[in-house]
Amino acid sequence: MKRFFLDTSSSYLSFVLTDCGSVIFSTKIRIERGTSEKILPILDFMLTQTSVDVGSIDEYYVITGPGSFTGIRVGISFIQGLAIADNKAVYGINALDAKAISIQKENDFSIVSRLKGELFAIRSYNFIDTIFSNIEEITISDELIEDYITVNSFKDDVINLETVAYSENISHFLGECLPLYLRKAEAEIDFDKSRNIR
Repeated sequence: MKRFFLDTSSSYLSFVLTDCGSVIFSTKIRIERGTSEKILPILDFMLTQTSVDVGSIDEYYVITGPGSFTGIRVGISFIQGLAIADNKAVYGINALDAKAISIQKENDFSIVSRLKGELFAIRSYNFIDTIFSNIEEITISDELIEDYITVNSFKDDVINLETVAYSENISHFLGECLPLYLRKAEAEIDFDKSRNIR
């Protein structure tokens, strides 16, 4: 079984392709902008390097956010296009859960992701008892951020997608392939203000 994992939610573009549980291709490329222009050439390179036909990929996985607003939309629409074209299974996993899986801690811990300013999304994890909190919003000052494990909040606190692809814990967190937006985009906020909508 071939599985393709994609993360466009940060300042890196990450691809992982597995075959029967073994990683056969993995890359992480730093990008500042232009995700939509870079994603197709990297897919083509991956398929060429592995001699895999896109139609032979059985399952698709994508990080759904929180993170880069545009990156999330690009990644989800791209992965849905590939999966739907061949009538294949497609799954979403949010960045908090993916980061929790990738660090492989078992005791209680929390992951946070910056939404805006000092506003963060937070979720707590206990893999021993398989207890996971709901995603909530929390305010964290710059002085206290070092007390938390972060994802998509700073330039290099990204997800190790290869570890996620190997993990059996992924089954706890798979969901629909829909963007996880915990707050509105600036354009939506401005539009609501102009209409006096709260």
